[in-house]
Amino acid sequence: MSNKITYRLLRSLKLLLPLLVGMGLFTLHARVGLQESKPIQWHWEQPKTSSLVSTEDLMPLAEVILGPDGTAANLDELEKSLASHPAVKNCEAWKTANGTLHIQIHERVPVLRLVHSSGRHRYIDKENYALPAFLGAPFRVPIVTGVLPLAPEGRYLGQDSLFARLNRLQHYMAQDSFWLAMTEQIDVLPDTQFVLIPKLGQHEVWLGSIEHMPGKLLKMKHFYTFGLHEEGWTEYKYIDARFKGQVVCRKSLPTNAAQELEMNHE
Repeated sequence: MSNKITYRLLRSLKLLLPLLVGMGLFTLHARVGLQESKPIQWHWEQPKTSSLVSTEDLMPLAEVILGPDGTAANLDELEKSLASHPAVKNCEAWKTANGTLHIQIHERVPVLRLVHSSGRHRYIDKENYALPAFLGAPFRVPIVTGVLPLAPEGRYLGQDSLFARLNRLQHYMAQDSFWLAMTEQIDVLPDTQFVLIPKLGQHEVWLGSIEHMPGKLLKMKHFYTFGLHEEGWTEYKYIDARFKGQVVCRKSLPTNAAQELEMNHE
């Protein structure tokens, strides 16, 4: 009797063995597949308190290069594909020993928002590169209005252009937390002179051309700090800082005759 039971058990095991082996191979294959298809580790150059691009935006560009198992055979091509996004300055891709793909994104950071007379907006970054303003979350940067050409998207705007002078003005203001907190808007006049619209008060600050701008800004800071009494914030509509060694407060628009005095530089 015991011999029959033993025979039946052995026969059952013989019949189940191919099935068990098959299930084992399937499990092993599934584990290998999971190991090969590792998630991408994204890294960002700066904290993403506000951003023009996300991993969701970049994944379609990455998937063009990635294989079906989620790996990239050509990391150079992957970097080029991701860098084609207008908000990406450059990127680096590498693999670790365990096969994980790492991608570090160096994102462009806007410093000014240009508002063209047509109603179209552009960002420009500190390298004077034009970006679409509809990308990602809005950046709190000074707005530029007035007589502006329409900046072409995804282009470097040149070192001698009006945009380059605007970038220099922003750079000068960014050196001082006072002007970072004070500046709301910059208006460009037809003769490419700059007018600052501060956040405080109901007046405009006429800065003139970009020449000698650090001196003009320092003079205006001292004037705000020591020279402008509380009633002055509302009494004057125009504060003229274009002339050497003086700040002129006006109740009416500066005249063309006053503009001719621009030769008396800081």
